[in-house]
Amino acid sequence: MKPHSPHAHHTVDELVFGADWACAHGDAGGLRHVARQLAHRLSDWIRRALTSVSDAAMSGGDPFACWAAVRPAIVEFLRDDPERENASQRC
Repeated sequence: MKPHSPHAHHTVDELVFGADWACAHGDAGGLRHVARQLAHRLSDWIRRALTSVSDAAMSGGDPFACWAAVRPAIVEFLRDDPERENASQRC
């Protein structure tokens, strides 16, 4: 039996929206949670950038600035990804 994954119910697009929502509401913990879920879905270089968002939220840094820096790359990656349909499908 496959263990339940907490991020299995959201598409990548929904997670990006959730990160934006967390930023708009000053919710560093929520942003950290979403960044960790996205990190499991995207390529290595974006995963490292998302880890910096999560780390900033834990260390008292500015996770909102980190998200603002990485978000355009995520959007571009999704726009250019030929597997986009698969990346956005629900698990």
